[in-house]
Amino acid sequence: MSILLKSITLTVFVSVFLLMSACGTGQAALEAPEFDPLPEGATVYIVADEMPEMIGGQESLYSNLEYPLSLRNRGVEGRTMVSIIVGPDGEIAQLEVLGSSGNRQLDVAALRAVAETRFTPGVKDGEAVYVQMVQPVVFSRSR
Repeated sequence: MSILLKSITLTVFVSVFLLMSACGTGQAALEAPEFDPLPEGATVYIVADEMPEMIGGQESLYSNLEYPLSLRNRGVEGRTMVSIIVGPDGEIAQLEVLGSSGNRQLDVAALRAVAETRFTPGVKDGEAVYVQMVQPVVFSRSR
């Protein structure tokens, strides 16, 4: 085998290995969900008469959670605090990591799980409104 062919083969092998390592055993790339900006002048409440609730409760959040297998197998655990703005339609309007687990893969997995979770809208003075809340997402091997 020529030196050029060996070099190309090694480059392809290393590229595939790095891609799979970064993605946690071949999972999709580490991208957090993106959202459109809130409408100009939108008021976001931190307290409402009726706070948004997860449809299906915590079980729905954790059923959406994909704990990266490579991290679980290595015993990596953590807690990501996610800031959520729930819109008047009950859809998530904004998400961000408020407190990192210390591991980007866990943080992105937490954002994805919350993004897939459905909520009831928050209500203030009889009207559906934007409400900000914080949701911890715990990564534990025992869960």
